[in-house]
Amino acid sequence: MEILTTNLENIARVHKGNAEYGAYGPGDVPVYGPDGIVAHVDGSQAEGPAIIVPGKNDGGSRRLFYVAEAGPFYATDTVYYITVKHDRIQPKFLYYWMESLHLEQGPEVTEQSLYALNPPIPPREEQKRIIDAVDADPSKLGAEMAALGKPDTWIPNWLQEE
Repeated sequence: MEILTTNLENIARVHKGNAEYGAYGPGDVPVYGPDGIVAHVDGSQAEGPAIIVPGKNDGGSRRLFYVAEAGPFYATDTVYYITVKHDRIQPKFLYYWMESLHLEQGPEVTEQSLYALNPPIPPREEQKRIIDAVDADPSKLGAEMAALGKPDTWIPNWLQEE
């Protein structure tokens, strides 16, 4: 099985959240901050699927969150949200891979540091298998990601390779 890799910037977009959610009224759209959902409003900033990544390590939980398929959401200005722009990587696989990095233990996360990440990109069937395994038993995350090993092929500009 060939495993590819490229910079995150070639397969996903990193967006900065916004502080303006207070201008909306109460509603059903979740607002994500660094510790999870902080409110529900009647307006949205984006559509899922997406990965919520807190920017600063301020002593809170600072964990990643996955916004489910096709769900509207809003992100505060203290988090980034990542949307996948390439069909070779499944958003939930990228989320699980990023969780395996333990970003919550490191220094401040920036847009630049996120774009510099080099996720492994196994075939879609393998991504699905890993997603299903970790969904069924989250304790398998580390073992599943370690089993991927080092990527075989570096693609410098993925979108031009297609």
